Amino acid sequence: MNYYLFGYGSIMSPKSASRGMKKVLHKDDFIHVVLNGYIRTWTAAELLFFEQTQKESTGVFLNLSEKVDKKTNGVLIPISEKELEHMKKREKNYDCVDVTNKIETSLENISVFTFITPLERQAKTGMPNAYIPARYLDILQDSFDTWGEDFENSYKSTTEDMNFTLMQGPYRFVDAQQQEHV
Repeated sequence: MNYYLFGYGSIMSPKSASRGMKKVLHKDDFIHVVLNGYIRTWTAAELLFFEQTQKESTGVFLNLSEKVDKKTNGVLIPISEKELEHMKKREKNYDCVDVTNKIETSLENISVFTFITPLERQAKTGMPNAYIPARYLDILQDSFDTWGEDFENSYKSTTEDMNFTLMQGPYRFVDAQQQEHV
C-alpha cells in the first residue's frame, strides 16, 4: 500500500510541504488531483500569537467542508507512516481523514489522507479576534507561482470567500508542540 497526503492549503506549496514534512520535496513529487464531495473554506481555527497586536487571537486557515455536489483541486504527496504521524502533530487541531475513495486519480493500491477541522472547532463568521494571517496567503501564492494560472483559477473556483480580516506581520502557534512542527 502506498500512502499519500492530499494538500489543499499550505501543503500545496513545495517549500511549505518540505518544511512541514521535514524532507526535501521537488515539483515531481506532487500530483495534481481533484477531491470530490468537498469545498475549501476559511474555517480552520488555531490559537496564534500575532506580533502586530502582541496578543493571542484566533488564526483562521483553510479547511475542507463536505459538499456533495462540489469538488476542489489540490495535490497528492507520497508520505510514509512515520511522516504521517509527524504531520498529525503539526496539524493537531485537524482530524486526519481517509479520503481515498473521493480522489480522482489513476493511481492504484493507495491510501489518501488529509486534515480537516471538525465543525465544533471551526471559526465562525463574526467571531471576535479572528484573523487570517497575511503570511499564510504568501504561502498560498507560492503554490500558485509553482503550479501556474490554471491551478490558481481552479483554486479560486473551489474556495469560499474569506470572511475574516487579514492580519499583517509575523505570527506563531501558541501551542509549543505545534510550533515545533511548523
